[in-house]
Amino acid sequence: MAVNVRFSLKTDLTARYYDPVRLALAAGIQPPMPYPVTCLMRELNQLMADDRLADILPADSFHFTFLPLTLPLFEEHEELPAKTAQLTELWREYQAKHIVIR
Repeated sequence: MAVNVRFSLKTDLTARYYDPVRLALAAGIQPPMPYPVTCLMRELNQLMADDRLADILPADSFHFTFLPLTLPLFEEHEELPAKTAQLTELWREYQAKHIVIR
């Protein structure tokens, strides 16, 4: 049995999801790459070895950015707010802990 699925995309495809210039403060982690992902990356690199246009993430760039702390308010190389060091220190308590947000 064949199923046809039709949908309309009413999103402005020219709009940018992320601000192209300004940056936000965010928290993230850089965990060790899980073995299945390592295998996938190895396979992708082998498959794309001869493709000059393929851009595969280097293994040392594997990371998760998961928690924006501010809106995109900052220009690149702009001095950060005075309380940024305090925020970083507060975050250390939660570093590498299992956190569930519901």
